[in-house]
Amino acid sequence: MNSKRYSSNPRPAACVIRSLAVLALLAGLPVGAEAGPALPVMVRDINTASAPVSSNPSGMTANGGILFFSAGDGANGPELWKSDGTAEGTALVKDINAGPGPGTPQYFSVMNGITYFSAMDSFRGVELWKSDGTAAGTVLVKDIYQGGESSNPLELTTVGETLFFSAEHPVYGRELWKSDGTAGGTVLVADIAAEASSTPQWLRAVNGTLFFAADDGLHGRELWKSDGTPEGTVMVKDINPFGGSDPGEMAVYGGILYFTADDGENGHELWRSDGTAEGTYLVADIAPGEESSYPFEPVGINGLLYFTANDGYTGYELWQSDGTPEGTTLVKDINPDGEDSMPWGIVGMDRYVYFAADDGVNGYELWRTDGTMGGTEMVADIQPGVGGSMYSSPRLVNGMLLFAADDGEHGIEIWKSDGTAEGTLMVRDIIPDAMSWPSELMVHNDTLYFAADDGVNGTELWKSDGTAEGTVLVRNIAPETGGSLPYQLAAMGNTVFFAAAAADLDFDVWKSDGTADGTVLVKEINPEGSAYLDRLTVVGDTLYFLAEDNYGEASHGIELWKSDGTAEGTGMVTDINPGPQGIFFPGNPNYPFSMAAVGTTVYFPGFTADNGHELWKSDGTAEGTVLVKDINAVFDFSSFPDSLTAMNGAVYFVADDGTHGAELWKSDGTADGTRMVRDIYPDGIGSSPLSLTVMNNVLYFSAAGDETSGYGLWKSDGTADGTIFVKDTSPFNHSRLPASLTPVNGTLFFAAHDESAGFELWKSDGTTAGTVLVADIMPGEGSSNLRLLTGVNGTLFCVADDGVHGEELWKSDGTPEGTVMVKDIFPGEGGAGITWIKVVNGMLYFAADNGVNGLELWQSDGTAEGTVLVMDILAGQGSSSPSYPVVAGTTLYFAATDGSHGVELWKFSPDPPDGDLTGNGVLDIVDVLRALRIVAGIAEPTVADFIRGDVAPLDGNGRPAPDGVIDMDDVLVVLRRMLGVVSW
Repeated sequence: MNSKRYSSNPRPAACVIRSLAVLALLAGLPVGAEAGPALPVMVRDINTASAPVSSNPSGMTANGGILFFSAGDGANGPELWKSDGTAEGTALVKDINAGPGPGTPQYFSVMNGITYFSAMDSFRGVELWKSDGTAAGTVLVKDIYQGGESSNPLELTTVGETLFFSAEHPVYGRELWKSDGTAGGTVLVADIAAEASSTPQWLRAVNGTLFFAADDGLHGRELWKSDGTPEGTVMVKDINPFGGSDPGEMAVYGGILYFTADDGENGHELWRSDGTAEGTYLVADIAPGEESSYPFEPVGINGLLYFTANDGYTGYELWQSDGTPEGTTLVKDINPDGEDSMPWGIVGMDRYVYFAADDGVNGYELWRTDGTMGGTEMVADIQPGVGGSMYSSPRLVNGMLLFAADDGEHGIEIWKSDGTAEGTLMVRDIIPDAMSWPSELMVHNDTLYFAADDGVNGTELWKSDGTAEGTVLVRNIAPETGGSLPYQLAAMGNTVFFAAAAADLDFDVWKSDGTADGTVLVKEINPEGSAYLDRLTVVGDTLYFLAEDNYGEASHGIELWKSDGTAEGTGMVTDINPGPQGIFFPGNPNYPFSMAAVGTTVYFPGFTADNGHELWKSDGTAEGTVLVKDINAVFDFSSFPDSLTAMNGAVYFVADDGTHGAELWKSDGTADGTRMVRDIYPDGIGSSPLSLTVMNNVLYFSAAGDETSGYGLWKSDGTADGTIFVKDTSPFNHSRLPASLTPVNGTLFFAAHDESAGFELWKSDGTTAGTVLVADIMPGEGSSNLRLLTGVNGTLFCVADDGVHGEELWKSDGTPEGTVMVKDIFPGEGGAGITWIKVVNGMLYFAADNGVNGLELWQSDGTAEGTVLVMDILAGQGSSSPSYPVVAGTTLYFAATDGSHGVELWKFSPDPPDGDLTGNGVLDIVDVLRALRIVAGIAEPTVADFIRGDVAPLDGNGRPAPDGVIDMDDVLVVLRRMLGVVSW
């Protein structure tokens, strides 16, 4: 027992308590500390330039009186936004992929007043989401493809009370799914292609039935329909018995489905279906014989179906059909002599059909037809000559057509037409002497919404009622605030290194001591542009990183660089792969490049033309930067070293020697000392070890061994005999390996799959018996999506979803009873979207969204009351999106925006422990007594006690330097601070 921390004799402790109490009373207590709390501050506005930044609105979809769309505000990637057409009513709904990463909502569909869409977050990939227009009501419907992979929902289509879509699943492949808006009601409709993917496409709703194209693996791609049940999901007709008819270009008109298909005899032609085999037939063989007319863009207008097709003689021209062979005719050969007029953008207004076409003389211009050859004419030659003016399909707004066109003088702008040459006019020249590039045109409530660039605000959301005065910017979503966009923050002592871009927007290495004057460019690496900095890694007093010093043949490519923080001490270590290619193999841009330090030697995967991707090491000199071993020595094949982890003077990693598959390897830095630790999955399959983690000088990892060796958690002492299977947490379902291995005071916590509990929290002491499920956080077979596992003062903190509150902050002491949610930060099922967790002075800091302030900086002492917003950096519902956090000394650095300066470097230096163990805001004798009771062993210290009471020793500046122990030194410092003898 630590004699400093505990007292075995309570009587002397009681005497000390009485003595301290008397001393405190003589001093006239209580004494309170009056210093205000520390707040985050921007370190320096590195990029002071103002330049247009675009939010790039896209995917606009109306739901009631609200327009939903995707946009990026400069701090958050493309996320879900909404607008009622006013600046005040245009707001971020939710930062789904919290932080600067893209949520990219798309494929919108509305059902029962709720907007459904696919979106991505960093932990579950692209999945199905829904929104009622509020942050709290914007939630994941279901994680269909669990484990960070994406189900990528496509073609969301509403049929009555059911949402249909196609999705990817690890067992079924890409098949047809449906949802009622709940996780339980989001299910596979039918596994159409067993053992493969049917890949449903062209989903269309017809009279309460879903039609689509699919391939069951037997008939080829054919026309199918579904009522939402497995039994009611059937092929409509085997149109081409010899290999699939490949239905496409589907359109619904008059209760009939029109589409293109190839029956094997007539080529791709126009077909129709009423949902029965007998009612599914060829409308007309437009290009006679086996040739195809390839009809496309069919649109029903005024009792007829209009489309573009090629009969083999006139080229691609405008056609019409009443659904019969006789009623399927060419409207007009607009571009004669077999040339294509290629009509597109077909829309109806009054008794006319409007479209864009090229007559071979005037380029693509606006045309119209009444369905007769004589009544088919060009409306106006907006851009005289052969250039053509049309850049978008026309949209019908208040009895006129609005569209994007270029008259050759004003650039691409919004135009309108009433169907006459005189009534075809530019609405507004949004950006004089240039072009505003209107796009994403969408009509809502008799108003045209679109994206455009006025040359000042970038590409933003606009609207138009067809008048110049009514064509206005709705809101500048991404302000022109510049921003240096710091990333890859790395700490060296009290200094932080990072990549950032100044006014020239070229990224280089910067450093900061936390002051504006001390935040400086280290060196301009690439005088021609950005250095593509990556993998900033500190080894001792040296910063290693990847960078490119030039472009084209003058470049060395992406190579290993180092820096001591000075311009003179910053340079390429050596040109490992001579020429512009570099060591980052361009054929594998997403290959995970990891570094590990053993002493002053850094290990990393490097690429050369002769050896491929293999294990290298460097001592920071050109001579000391060498290939360790060509593990896969067959020709120029690669072993792809990954997950480099240092333990006991060696580096461990995963590699494939071309014979054994991906297995666990180790190296002492020599070729002879670089060897496979154990062939866990024999016969060349490879066990693909993951999550290499060191605890008590033992390497833990997960691996997919065979039935003999074991699938699940493993451990190794670096020898083959000492590489032992610990436990298979899911013996009947080998779909997911244990992940997020995190040691906390000699206990290994991790997430693992169990048949009955799903993917939940486990712990291990390294034995089979001691490897057990801690808690089924989301009861039943569902998974709590555990992530960001972090140990603090013997307690595990993590982010988890219990199925009720969404993803929130949790903690665990390793028991079911001690595994609890810390606080419901974002009330409801939405979840706080926590993106990272860091620890400073025993306190947790993280980025979270409470549904009111956006994604901001929070702190927690492990209690609900002590889990609070640190500061609303970007005031209001917008997000400052703190990202790329790193702790340097006792200061937290991160990138964020306050809405005025763009994304810049920020810091937060939390107040040191203040001795107020009770947390009541007053430093008094009760705090001294609490500290003394802990030392005496009378009271068990809590996380909050360590955060507030670990105040000793004091550093050279008289500030606490917590040592992780509450002892008599802390008692005395608390007492002295209470008496006013010391302060900080």
